[in-house]
Amino acid sequence: MRLAARLNSKAGAMIFGGLAFWVMAWALDMWSHVQTYGIGTGDHQHGGTALLRVNIPLTGTPLIVFGLALLIGSDALMKRGGAPKMFASLFMMHDGLLHAFAFNDHLGNLLSAAFFAFVAPLQIAVGVALPFLPRKFDTPMILGTLGLLALYVVSRAAAFGPLGWPEPVETLDVFSKFTEVMFLLSILAVARGERPRSAAEKPAAAKSAEPSAES
Repeated sequence: MRLAARLNSKAGAMIFGGLAFWVMAWALDMWSHVQTYGIGTGDHQHGGTALLRVNIPLTGTPLIVFGLALLIGSDALMKRGGAPKMFASLFMMHDGLLHAFAFNDHLGNLLSAAFFAFVAPLQIAVGVALPFLPRKFDTPMILGTLGLLALYVVSRAAAFGPLGWPEPVETLDVFSKFTEVMFLLSILAVARGERPRSAAEKPAAAKSAEPSAES
């Protein structure tokens, strides 16, 4: 079944309902940010309240979790690599949400804002599709995540005026890097769980399945 057909279901409605909470939290956070700091050039302002960046998104997260679980199915979740696949999806989506909030924090720098405007929705979309993507897409996702981690280190260590580097180390970006590391661990667990069994394991499994010669 195609992903679009899967999402056109009650489970898909739950996912989109959870994402609606995320969009509302992001929109209110941006509105609050603009009201406080305005939109301009130069140094960007970092902010955001726990209500907008934590509490409201947490209201939508259970809907996304249950929706993904229903889409993946209990049989697939119970298989090796099934649960890590759902966790990888959730970590990717949450990192996209964190980058959406980072967009609000970088409204004073158009280059940085454009980067986050591209990355945030892409990560959320990939996160939704991840459980149903062929495993050949794991490598691009891993390389992209490693690239984000490397970019973070450079942006905190190097000085580059046009982008406002070096940037301060803050709670939002530390949490973002944590989710990226957890995504990498989860997607590697998926690959390990879905790899074919070795030739030595197959005969052993077949032998254990044979009926006993004694009756």
